[in-house]
Amino acid sequence: MPGNARADEAPDTSAVDRPRGRRRSALLAAALLLALVVASALGSSFGRADPTGSYRPELVGDTIKDGCYPLPGGAQLGFPYVVRTDGDVVGADGPRRHLVLHWSEVDRDEVVAGLESAFAEVGLTDATRSDDGTLTLAGTVDGAPVEVRATLTDIDNPSPDPIVRGRVELDLPVAERAPDAPATCDDKFTTKRFPTGPERHDGDAL
Repeated sequence: MPGNARADEAPDTSAVDRPRGRRRSALLAAALLLALVVASALGSSFGRADPTGSYRPELVGDTIKDGCYPLPGGAQLGFPYVVRTDGDVVGADGPRRHLVLHWSEVDRDEVVAGLESAFAEVGLTDATRSDDGTLTLAGTVDGAPVEVRATLTDIDNPSPDPIVRGRVELDLPVAERAPDAPATCDDKFTTKRFPTGPERHDGDAL
């Protein structure tokens, strides 16, 4: 009949579907937002180390302080230094230990006094200085005669207040690795014993 809907026509549901569509869109948007928040939170932690509050690199050990290859009598140096190289060489006096340090913060006289004091405590009480600046320390350790020679060289640093002030080369009796040396002594960057040539004979200790 005119004015009436045909029996085979589907009812108009657009008014009902529109709110449902809006709800689905809102739920989808909320789900996407939640996924972005979760991904951002997880991404900030994956692949990163746990914060420790310290961003300084881990420092290696010290062959003298750790007791890897002790100085005669177990002497300990009382001035600030860094071990640069260590090892045994064969010279005119036979095998000797050649230990190179850089001293920092203090002047030359304080280093000389520190060397004399450290070795005097273990029995090397005879200290002499040659014209070329070499310091010789002699005495007995555990009943055996021991001689140590130290050559000091100032480092020319243009900084008004340099940290590294100079170089000390110590000529010492050959030292064996301490039987109770800690695990840090397995690291050549701790002992500073790097192979340099055929004159080295401490390769087993590397």
